[in-house]
Amino acid sequence: MADYKVTLPWDFPYDQRTRAGVTVTKAYGYEGPLTAEQADEIEADGQFVVEQIEAEQITKPLTKAELLARAETDGLTLDVTKDNTRDEIVAAIEAATQD
Repeated sequence: MADYKVTLPWDFPYDQRTRAGVTVTKAYGYEGPLTAEQADEIEADGQFVVEQIEAEQITKPLTKAELLARAETDGLTLDVTKDNTRDEIVAAIEAATQD
């Protein structure tokens, strides 16, 4: 299963259309998982625009060590260490990238 965005054209005459067990509204479309068979059936209908999208990833803020490692990889020279606060490290990175 993959995530898809399915929409109807703006001039579609009805408020919604259902294919392969999926109801697509004209106003909002549909975003979510579909099997390959569902995606093929919906696309074969000819009325829908079907796009595969990347699933949303839940990201957490980088740790202080990750921030410093990324800055080093980017070739930045910082006057902070992991002993500084996260905010100080972020501020140092921002200052170094503005130069």
